[in-house]
Amino acid sequence: MAALETVSAEDLRHDLAEVDDADLVQRLMATITYKEINQLTQAETAKLYGFSST
Repeated sequence: MAALETVSAEDLRHDLAEVDDADLVQRLMATITYKEINQLTQAETAKLYGFSST
């Protein structure tokens, strides 16, 4: 996912601190996890958080 590559985990954490929506918080957490744990694939990260990999 090319767009994801241009955003840092630090930027995502900043966004996380400013949101109130529980679904968005969970998606941001999943994205931060994916970016910080290099061994995880996008599909594995999605499964951890109960999302589909698409």
